[in-house]
Amino acid sequence: MTSTRLRAAVALLSFFVLVSLMPVAALGDEGMFLPDTLTQLPLTKLKQRGLRIPITDIYNPNGPSIKDAVVIVDGGTGEFVSPEGLLLTNHHVAFDALVSASDPSKDYAANGYLAKSHAEELPARGYNVTITQDLKDVTDEVVAGISDTMSPEDRARAIQAKVRAIETSGVNPSEGISARVLPMNDGLIYYKFTYLNLPDVRIVYAPPKNIGFIPARMANLLSIRLRTCHTSRKSFCRYRWAGLRKANL
Repeated sequence: MTSTRLRAAVALLSFFVLVSLMPVAALGDEGMFLPDTLTQLPLTKLKQRGLRIPITDIYNPNGPSIKDAVVIVDGGTGEFVSPEGLLLTNHHVAFDALVSASDPSKDYAANGYLAKSHAEELPARGYNVTITQDLKDVTDEVVAGISDTMSPEDRARAIQAKVRAIETSGVNPSEGISARVLPMNDGLIYYKFTYLNLPDVRIVYAPPKNIGFIPARMANLLSIRLRTCHTSRKSFCRYRWAGLRKANL
């Protein structure tokens, strides 16, 4: 009996090993793609699956696209929802600005806030809105001169020196233009992101804390139940153009 079971186990293991070694067609139509690689996707298949807009409406380095509407608000995400600079962001992103704008007689963090005119909008102290203007693969520039014979420490120092040099080229702080070189795929490739930084952000509307604030540990558990009132967890801010032309966007 033991011998029979052993042979059966060996046969079953051999079967699984054989199956694991058989060639299988890989499905490469899913994943995460950097915006500048979208044109390499199977657009015909995407249209068959429901894509209704040109791919350049998502990312267009030479004109307006969704990349210009989706922005970074003090490290969080947001999006422009009007041509007058009105921004929608998550409540927790604007929460620190509410605290900073409060005083003993006005607790905006707890009670929320609504500006009924531009003049009533509260300054979001220390906040900036950052728009990604361009992204570029600079891997060849970063790794030029880097060899396998270099020690890990020397390699890291050489790469950081290249990164700093690339980041300083083309920036213009007086115009609000900055750049960052970031590693992608664990350092297999490097991209240079060029940003337009917009100061003077104002608070237009934020809900009371008991509506807008949910502890992080509860957010996932409550996301389904709160879907119908999810907009209550949003805050509206506005960027004041303050001398920068709208054409810059």
